[in-house]
Amino acid sequence: MIDLNDLSESLPDSVFAAPTYLLDDRVWSLGNPSPEQIEATFDDNPPDYNTMSRRR
Repeated sequence: MIDLNDLSESLPDSVFAAPTYLLDDRVWSLGNPSPEQIEATFDDNPPDYNTMSRRR
């Protein structure tokens, strides 16, 4: 997660709207993804939330 109110860190070039969801450093969804998009992406390989990092 990137706090757009705290610009002490640089934004990835691909982030130009909020919300922008990145997956493997590529834009996955502009705006909130639909349940169908989430299921299609993660159904066979759900994310491991324990290994994910959050940027703030």
